[in-house]
Amino acid sequence: MVEIQHIKLSELTLKIKEVLTNAFELNEYWIVAEISSHKFYPNNDRHYFEFIEKEEGSNDPIAKIRGVSWRLGSEHIKSFEQATGQVFSNGIEVLAKVKVEFHQSHGLQLILQNIDPTFTLGNIEKQRRDTLHRLLSENKDTIELVGEEYVTRNKKLDFNPTIQNLAIIGSPNSEGYTDFIDTVNKN
Repeated sequence: MVEIQHIKLSELTLKIKEVLTNAFELNEYWIVAEISSHKFYPNNDRHYFEFIEKEEGSNDPIAKIRGVSWRLGSEHIKSFEQATGQVFSNGIEVLAKVKVEFHQSHGLQLILQNIDPTFTLGNIEKQRRDTLHRLLSENKDTIELVGEEYVTRNKKLDFNPTIQNLAIIGSPNSEGYTDFIDTVNKN
């Protein structure tokens, strides 16, 4: 019987770690990717997610890698959310500064170092303009652009400045009815 040369898994992962550390240790990269599989753990202030890149016009990923943010990355995510008004969550496309890391038991991952809010704001504005343009082209009879304002049929209707008539449907003994009457009487 021939003995097969072998090494332990831990030895192989240590070699992989050494190669990747030597290749990427001092480098950080700005990447454009979509966020997927996002989970936030507020007790540890950590985010776990995937960076994905999809084929244009498709939902099929052409690249995917695990991402994580530690304390510094989480601080940048908070700043990003405040600046954009957008929650860091699945489906948003971001411009992120990352560092490549390989851990023997967790595998290959990208550590979020920073995130650029202006990139995402630009994408949100582009999506907004595209959506409004599509609404205009697909609903010409119900919405129109007048100057800078989008006008719908409802916006063209004249309404009295105050409510003239009100109908209440419900039992006069219900809590909702009595609360409503009480509120109206107090106002």
